[in-house]
Amino acid sequence: MASDTADEARLIELRYEKGIHEKNEYRSAAFPYITMEATAGPTRQSLETQNQSMPDFSFGGGQSTGGQSGIPSDPLNNREDTIRALAREEALALDSAMLSAFGGGISFPDEQTGQSVRWTVTAAQPLITFGKVSSALKAARLRDTMLTDVRRYELDTLYAGIIDAYAHAYTAQREVAVAEKALSSAARTLQRMEIEYENGAIPRRHVLLARAGHARAEADLLSAHSQKSASYKSLAERIGIYPDTTFILTAPSENFASVTHAPTDATDGLGYIIQRHWLNLQENQVKYERSKLFPSINLFGNVSNNLLYTDDSNSPDAGAIFDPDYISYTVGFQLSWTIFDGLRTPSVYRKTRVQKKISEINLQRSEKQLVIAIDRLKSNLVSLEKTRDAVTLQRDAAREAYEFTEKDFQAGAADITTLLESEKEWLAAENRYNRIYVNTIALATQLKLLLGRPIYKDGT
Repeated sequence: MASDTADEARLIELRYEKGIHEKNEYRSAAFPYITMEATAGPTRQSLETQNQSMPDFSFGGGQSTGGQSGIPSDPLNNREDTIRALAREEALALDSAMLSAFGGGISFPDEQTGQSVRWTVTAAQPLITFGKVSSALKAARLRDTMLTDVRRYELDTLYAGIIDAYAHAYTAQREVAVAEKALSSAARTLQRMEIEYENGAIPRRHVLLARAGHARAEADLLSAHSQKSASYKSLAERIGIYPDTTFILTAPSENFASVTHAPTDATDGLGYIIQRHWLNLQENQVKYERSKLFPSINLFGNVSNNLLYTDDSNSPDAGAIFDPDYISYTVGFQLSWTIFDGLRTPSVYRKTRVQKKISEINLQRSEKQLVIAIDRLKSNLVSLEKTRDAVTLQRDAAREAYEFTEKDFQAGAADITTLLESEKEWLAAENRYNRIYVNTIALATQLKLLLGRPIYKDGT
């Protein structure tokens, strides 16, 4: 059966694992980055053939300098062809004037198709970053320490809840046991009262009082069982067992004196330590954001090749894709500097500085509040221990008085009213002791958390 504790413990471990990967993100700023791009696929290119001069429209001898058609040299022998040729040349000249603003000639588009293959590998290693790399590496170290403390604090908090649930379940178990004893005693008393009433030894009022006491004992037992069922269910869900499982809880052994007499040092608590980690991260983040205001210098390198394979005989062979004769490369230094980004970089830098001041104030306030909380818990715990000792004596005395009263009642030396009053005092003392016992465990667990005392140990 899955339990809330098991699920929450799993989430704690997953958050810890996620934090490790985030820590590696900080470290990555110090390492080179290498990227590779490759593309391949069919391509089509437009080719252009241009006639660099206007056609010659003279009827004299010689060749036209036009590109696509000429005029016969003897117009008198073939007059019709000459006129037709002149018309074509004039049309071409008109098209050329419309297509070219400079009158430089006539263009005839053409196409070339084939397969294009291109790849590029780029690498860059940060050299001078004005604190960006050192800040990132320090952030990774701070994050590593913080992850360990956060994981321990979350596990301690989780198992503190189990201890609290266990204490409530154990107390409910004790209250059921007390209620069962009270009901058994009330049943015996009622049986005796009814017998004596039938024999005429006592008035009916005594029987009515005995019946009222028996009814109250039954109600107390039902209430105790209800409390026990709820507390057992809560504990079972936390530790991962079926709520209907029958089990007996033993009293947890705890030395509260070692906690109440511990020195009051709020800076030892994991809650405070984690807040201090956050402040250190904020201080480091200020340096990181400030470094973005300065340029970065990287050692840069690029290697690439771009080939076009067509159907003609001039295309390179397949091995040319990695042939050094076809490869281009670039090696040098790269300067990167954000000159203007809408004031985003300086604004982030100023915001981080303000956040650091807020974290400093919160840390100081937390330390003061923790000192007050620790002193208050210690005082309450010492008071509860003294009260528990007094209530223990009262409980023992009330139980002993009830036992003597019951014997006197059996012997006829005490009436039913005295017996019921004695029983009421004894049950009240038992329940008061149980409540103090639960509060003592709860306060001691809270105090251990604030003092940084481990609750979760070695996975147990």
